[in-house]
Amino acid sequence: MYAGHKKLNNLIAIIDNNELQFDGKTKHIVNIENINAKFEAFKWKTYHVDGHNIEDLLTLFESIHEQEYPILINTHTVKGKGVGYMENNYLWHAGKLDNNLLKEALLELKKNYGRE
Repeated sequence: MYAGHKKLNNLIAIIDNNELQFDGKTKHIVNIENINAKFEAFKWKTYHVDGHNIEDLLTLFESIHEQEYPILINTHTVKGKGVGYMENNYLWHAGKLDNNLLKEALLELKKNYGRE
């Protein structure tokens, strides 16, 4: 509320909206439905973007100069993207890798994205 009221136009908040949290699906634990509308009610300018698309993120960051109000960027992502055993698995929110799982993850990332 304060940021919008005071027009803190140098403030950008980014939500990593992967729909999961430490103990399950976000929608079952805390309602963030219409989160953009909630921020807009307090005079924030809001955007949706694919959080895995670096080009879209860069384009958005380049386009949001000289705003009158604070900005919320709601990024839609997949938790653990690119590592099969981690994807959309809330247990990896605070998971710990052993050496074998780390090697497996790095190989899968390299295969999927050409880098580690």
